Amino acid sequence: MRKGLAALIALVLAIGGPAARAETGSGPDGEFAERIVSIAEALDERADCLFGGTKRVGIWPLDADRLPMAPESAEQVYGAILADLIRAKPDCVDFFDGAGAGATLEYLNVTGELRLKDSTARQDIEKAFRDVDFIVSIAIHERAGAVVASIKLTDKGGKTIATTPAFDIPADYVSRSCGAGAVPFETAMTRAAEALVETVSDMTQLVSQGGFYADSDERTSFAGYAEPRLVGAMVRAYDNPITGKRLLIADQATPDEAGAYALSFRYWPCPGDERLVLSVAMRGGAGQSAGWDGAVQVASLPDGIEIAPAPEVPEFWSLSVTPSRAKIGDELALVAELPRRCSPIFVDFSPSGKVAMIPQQFFVTQDLDDGSRQFRVDASTRYGLSILPEDEKGDHQLGFFCKADNEDASADLLRDVWTNVTGGAARQITDKEQRNYWFESYQVR
Repeated sequence: MRKGLAALIALVLAIGGPAARAETGSGPDGEFAERIVSIAEALDERADCLFGGTKRVGIWPLDADRLPMAPESAEQVYGAILADLIRAKPDCVDFFDGAGAGATLEYLNVTGELRLKDSTARQDIEKAFRDVDFIVSIAIHERAGAVVASIKLTDKGGKTIATTPAFDIPADYVSRSCGAGAVPFETAMTRAAEALVETVSDMTQLVSQGGFYADSDERTSFAGYAEPRLVGAMVRAYDNPITGKRLLIADQATPDEAGAYALSFRYWPCPGDERLVLSVAMRGGAGQSAGWDGAVQVASLPDGIEIAPAPEVPEFWSLSVTPSRAKIGDELALVAELPRRCSPIFVDFSPSGKVAMIPQQFFVTQDLDDGSRQFRVDASTRYGLSILPEDEKGDHQLGFFCKADNEDASADLLRDVWTNVTGGAARQITDKEQRNYWFESYQVR
């Protein structure tokens, strides 16, 4: 930010230069210099350098809450006109900022406080400005989708001496970096809502479809945090207590219902995770659409809000059945470790296809540090798996399959698993869309 400070200082130095001292160049920077010369001429008249003495000029700091471009983009703008500004420096003008020379941009981070008359930051600046002769304020704001700047010169009593018309900041400077123009989160919500409400004038009903990370279907804690606040901003922008106009928030929208719109958003973190690019979209039942694009300062979010999805933890699956050969009176030991998303049904298939379901209460369960859950039954547990005289001799298949939510172990389901296992596919561990199962063989002699 120190580059930005140097450029701001140069801007103040330039305002009192002699009338022909800033050579306005061709190209986008020329308009900057022309505006500065107009302020310089006004200051020349008031400063009256011919009669000696030093005139003190204070710089009113920028307000981060109203800066619609990234700090590094602002530095690029200031740097482009720095040479012209320094050439315009008048000898009789001295300057300082509200916190002492060299600290102007410290106030850039005092979001919103400069507009509060009783804030400490504002009082400190006003105290420091008691002995100035003039004050220069620089405003950078949005106008009709463009980023513009203006400069104002006032006396120490606040009376305006001169102002410049707003002049465009070239788009090259504004859009050069990812998330340029990032604003605090609440400001972004307000801007998005106001722009969308103005665009979709026929909206009467809104359904929120949530937010997503980048081009994925991941819903992060940021998406969960932003969704109700964006909806709230839409309501505030839409509702009119005087006319009684109110926006209906519905759980579901009827696609062909007039005035119904679906709201969703996506966001992409910029490198360094200091800013987020945010894209908000609205779709109407008749095919209408509207959108808003902006950027959010990550530092304006509460602590604990996660921007990126949690990294996927590799799933761990295992099954052990011992002994591999058993006789009447022996006890089997079964240990399975499964991802917690799996709701297992444990089954023993006899050589002839008879099914013995093993209740989950037979197992001792334990959640492991790797995110899996262990199921264990052996000679040390309360319940056991003993080989009884009536157990069919031959090769048995003992294991589990993961069932879907609210799914019962129907005969058809068991038959499908049995067919796969006896067909040579004793294990199927794949992605979440497939039925996962694992069986091990043991022999009753």
